[in-house]
Amino acid sequence: NFKDFGISINCTFAYGNTFEQLQNVKAGEVNAVVSSTGRIPAAYLKRKAGIPYVEGLPCGTYMRKRIQECIREVIETGENRIAFDLNEGNGEILVIGEEIYAHSMVTEINHSLPGNKARALFPDVDEGIDEDSLLDAVSKARIVIADPLFQNCIDSSTTQLIPVPHLGYSGRMFIQNTPVYTAKEFHIESLFKGVNL
Repeated sequence: NFKDFGISINCTFAYGNTFEQLQNVKAGEVNAVVSSTGRIPAAYLKRKAGIPYVEGLPCGTYMRKRIQECIREVIETGENRIAFDLNEGNGEILVIGEEIYAHSMVTEINHSLPGNKARALFPDVDEGIDEDSLLDAVSKARIVIADPLFQNCIDSSTTQLIPVPHLGYSGRMFIQNTPVYTAKEFHIESLFKGVNL
């Protein structure tokens, strides 16, 4: 929660907002883009109102600190920032999900769990993920962090699934098991309880 770190929230682009709440959109100093669906409105507000943005999800100690640093930098410079690392490579931990979520989780894992290398796999906004490419990536991972419905494409003798529900995939079936990533109490290590790293 940004408020826990002394950052006040003016307005959010999420379902359930009133028209009156959305009228505050230009009053902010910086926009926090926590999902790829926020890129278009953030880019629009940068062009039309000069409000810069930071991309990243505060999903653990490292990413919370990193986003706070980026917000301060963006306020000083007026330039947009990406708070997460662009995670390329072949790590043994595979995070599957929405792009900003996946990159942020991988960055948190790689900085908070020394010796572990994670990588992100996310669907193209227009095309999704090719099924053969998805199955190939999953088969090469030792640990997969993904929606519980991915269990069907995992060979449990070689790969362990850490089920993290995603509203856009399994809907509300597992919503009660969704971590509150932005809570101060959330630490990435909590996802790995009982997992052999």
